[in-house]
Amino acid sequence: MSIINKWKKIPDSVKSALVFGFCSFFSSGISFLLTSLFTRIMTKEQYGIVTEYNSWHYILEVFAVLGLASVGSFNVGLNEYRKRRENYISNMLVLVNISTIAVFGVIFIIRWILGIDIILPDRLLIFMFIGFMFSPAMTFYLARKRYEYSYLKGALVTLGSVIAIQGLSIVFVLLTETETEEASMKVLGALVGTLVFAIPLYVLLLAKGGLKQDFKMWKSMVIFTLPLLPHYLAMHVMNGADRIMVSRLISQEAAAVYGVASALGTAASTAWIAINGSLQPFIFNNLNAGNTEKIRRVTKVLVVLFAGICFLISLFAPEILSILAPQGYSEAIYALPPIIGMSFLNALYNIYASIEFYHKKSVGIAVATVIASVLNILLNAWLIPIYGLVAAGYTSLISNAALTFFHYIGYTRCRKERVFSDLYILCVTCLCIGACICCRFMYEMLIPRILVMLMIAIVIVLKRKNIQKIFKEYL
Repeated sequence: MSIINKWKKIPDSVKSALVFGFCSFFSSGISFLLTSLFTRIMTKEQYGIVTEYNSWHYILEVFAVLGLASVGSFNVGLNEYRKRRENYISNMLVLVNISTIAVFGVIFIIRWILGIDIILPDRLLIFMFIGFMFSPAMTFYLARKRYEYSYLKGALVTLGSVIAIQGLSIVFVLLTETETEEASMKVLGALVGTLVFAIPLYVLLLAKGGLKQDFKMWKSMVIFTLPLLPHYLAMHVMNGADRIMVSRLISQEAAAVYGVASALGTAASTAWIAINGSLQPFIFNNLNAGNTEKIRRVTKVLVVLFAGICFLISLFAPEILSILAPQGYSEAIYALPPIIGMSFLNALYNIYASIEFYHKKSVGIAVATVIASVLNILLNAWLIPIYGLVAAGYTSLISNAALTFFHYIGYTRCRKERVFSDLYILCVTCLCIGACICCRFMYEMLIPRILVMLMIAIVIVLKRKNIQKIFKEYL
């Protein structure tokens, strides 16, 4: 009973953050763990097609749903139309449906005129189109539940959809009779799992909000979201261009290998997502209170903590990869150090960008992201044909370093007073990335790697009181 009573005393906002944080971690964890299954029941070529499909999905989503898949953009409307939220959601569903039809209409017209496949095969494009028509209903529903701290219903839909999507993907692949259909069946399984929840929610949200459309609302949201599309597109390009270009410039098999390396890099990013979920509100609240010293102390510890996580993943990458994928994916090991270093830089980007968001410098955010994404594409086009898929990891590292630097410049322009310990963060960054890259030279030496881990464990034990003190303050 004591645990239940303590839970009841926790504010709804904190309960919601904890529950949705767990759901996010569960979703990412299941996806990560099942990578090891799919790499074994699918051929490398077919897994590479799925990797390319996912990359195109994130890029086309920006235009198909007008950037409203981003919770931040959608929440603006929830706040602006807080007395008409049902009507707002139904309007946005119709608006994104029209946008989806227009985007895919253009794609299919171009394919018909040219008479060749562009982007993806017809079947996969049709699956993607159907998903974009109905999946925003689930996105909008969950966004509202988060916004209103309605965590129980939101958690049920989140966890249920994850289980359905991943479960049906496995079943569909296992039931496939020919290897050449594995990619299509995996995508179809995920689509069916999504539609099981998305279609009922789509009908429910339209019924509650009504079919009558408010064109002033449309105009207001389009004016707001259109300037943000370059930023969202650039971020997706940063995350997906390397996989697409590996597929185009080398082979689908190489894309599959690189996709596995990216999945392991995602493990590090998942840890930061769990941290960042409460870090940004922490920064905003202390900026409002003028308490920059507390921000400085806490971010120093979190940066070191995440650097340690990235280093440990790099250190034991061979063992983790052996669980994640069979021997045929062993080349991925050499792309892992820069990819994990990139994950660390993404964390720094979030830290510095939080100050830009606080001061509403949206144009600067978009410009920085676009420049970094263009740099990523140019470097990929130059280096991948020469050095292979490993080059994609290093080009991503370089472009994300540029992204972080640009947002650091934006942060310094926002405030004369420094919020973070910038020199300290720079030193930790150099040590983290340097250590991750050096790990590749130790992959055939297990004992030295274990000794390094023990040394880190000893330091943590010796400094545990200081770490506990900072985390209590942060929490």
